[in-house]
Amino acid sequence: YIFCYLHFISYSILSIPSTNIKTLLLTRKGERILQPNFGSGIHELLFEQATDNLEERLQENITDSVNFWLPYINIDTIDVEMTDEMKDRYMAKMKIQFTVGNVFEPQEVTFIVEG
Repeated sequence: YIFCYLHFISYSILSIPSTNIKTLLLTRKGERILQPNFGSGIHELLFEQATDNLEERLQENITDSVNFWLPYINIDTIDVEMTDEMKDRYMAKMKIQFTVGNVFEPQEVTFIVEG
């Protein structure tokens, strides 16, 4: 019983940073009443006119938001996938590789943002 319980705890602890990143990035600024600056601006960026540097601006927005709200997370890479069809539907697929301090192995979170 103890092994199963410890395995559950360690799995839960390891999944917290991924959940925190998704929660932060999928929350629109102004959505939280007592923390109106919490969140990211990626939804708004998806509705802007598609330019050559849109993916770069999304990456910058993600990095800035995570550095401010989740300073214990170190982002290694951010991949933004936006096919023409996704751009027409104001969508983007994000894949973020990160570490938590120097303690845990590199992790990855992937999700789709709809504008």
